[in-house]
Amino acid sequence: MKKLFISLTLILGLFGAVASVSAEQIAWQIIGHDLSRDKLKVDIARNANRGFVPMGISFYDQKLFVLYLHGEGLEIQGWNLEWYLDSDELAEGLNRNIEDGYNPSGIADAGDLFFVMYIKTTGDTLNWDFVQTPIKLDRYSILLQPSLAKVYIPVGITEMYGEYWTLVIQNKGGGHAKMTQLEKFPSDNDSINKGVINKVTEGMLPWGLMYNGDSVTILFVRF
Repeated sequence: MKKLFISLTLILGLFGAVASVSAEQIAWQIIGHDLSRDKLKVDIARNANRGFVPMGISFYDQKLFVLYLHGEGLEIQGWNLEWYLDSDELAEGLNRNIEDGYNPSGIADAGDLFFVMYIKTTGDTLNWDFVQTPIKLDRYSILLQPSLAKVYIPVGITEMYGEYWTLVIQNKGGGHAKMTQLEKFPSDNDSINKGVINKVTEGMLPWGLMYNGDSVTILFVRF
């Protein structure tokens, strides 16, 4: 578990709430979970019950890697993880969960399955969409900007068909993400820890991830 001391104002648009985080302790962790259905459910529930919110997911080597955040203002009422066989099931699942009050917080392409993590919050999602961009870290922030200008918030990222696919949502609270950034780090704990701390001190939060064995690409968002 990594702990960061930061000073910033966190606008949780996807929760439909505004929470001030001033010199509060934000803890984060990335955990690779086995895909045994019962064990996966128990493991994620254990972390959620400790106050760690599942904010991003990635599939690699038969494991589901989950990015968890913990801190004041990051409370949720519940979570749900579903998987779909095709894009039609994915769209139906997104619409059904959003109607039930569950907002998407992560997406992962597993080749023959789409995993989507949902969290139940007080905010209501109005719309969702996917933004497709080339696999170019230095262009990502610029290419996401038009969606941010339309008050969409990125809530998950995965790699499909040789492109980055970013899941974005609009919500009733009108929360606004000012910018996004993708950063790639070696997958050892020290490199990830240093990299995340550097970005957080710039006022950005880890919000999603793509795990690829030797490296981890993390989506950062500034609110």
